[in-house]
Amino acid sequence: MWKVFLVLFLIQQGSPFHPVPSVVNPQTFFLPFNQSIPKEVMKAKEESLVAVEINIPKWNWDHNMTQEPGHGVGVTVWPNYVLMPLHLLGDYPSVWEGNNDFPTTITIFDGVRYFGASLVDYNYKMDLAIIKIKSPDSEGNTFRCKPIKRAQTTMLLDSNLSEPTMLYNKFFVFSFFASDPSIFFALELGPFRAITNNFDDGYLLDIPLGMVQGNLQPGFSGSPLFTPDGVLFGMIIRGKGNVFSFTVLPETIENFLKAVAQRMGVDIDGHPLPMAAK
Repeated sequence: MWKVFLVLFLIQQGSPFHPVPSVVNPQTFFLPFNQSIPKEVMKAKEESLVAVEINIPKWNWDHNMTQEPGHGVGVTVWPNYVLMPLHLLGDYPSVWEGNNDFPTTITIFDGVRYFGASLVDYNYKMDLAIIKIKSPDSEGNTFRCKPIKRAQTTMLLDSNLSEPTMLYNKFFVFSFFASDPSIFFALELGPFRAITNNFDDGYLLDIPLGMVQGNLQPGFSGSPLFTPDGVLFGMIIRGKGNVFSFTVLPETIENFLKAVAQRMGVDIDGHPLPMAAK
């Protein structure tokens, strides 16, 4: 009753706030205050972002098998294909795909309903994976998300290659509740502070990462860095201390998608090539 009263009150007051219905518990009430987030960002979030749940087989000391869940975020980059961090699938290559007896299962939520998904390709040095959504599902429902618009480069260089200029310095990221992906949380990050090949863990990376000001919890892994105009500008993979977070760079994402596209016989946007179509 209180829920109905509050909704009616907001409508009567001409409130711009709109409750988000839960897909898990109809008694859940979630009223987001995202008026400070650009409309282009919220539109991109609604059209392209998915919540990801990974269930990895785990053996317990009571000699029973259970599923160990992990949660993160993914973004639609091709029709029915989602980009996400590989580390969401676990630390061991043997569990990334699982096997017939002990499968690793991937479930995504597209804002309306749940779909199963399967691992298609990955690059462990980039910490990137691409999954295919099982759409339509057994009931004929189709995956609703659209491919996100992607940035191609991190910065602009002057003619002397001496003064790099960042294209964007403000970003928005999202995370979902593990128990109810209808509920999401948004944060503003920035500016973009550096590019480095050092995690500060005593070793160097083969592929550099971006460093953006603002630290995040693990549930943000996989969130795109949305620019104010709703463009994918890298992907969150790790927080560091209380100051900054590491991101996969736009160039790395483009290189990954190009390599996957070549192996699959599609173009950079996931569409069949003319020869492949024959």
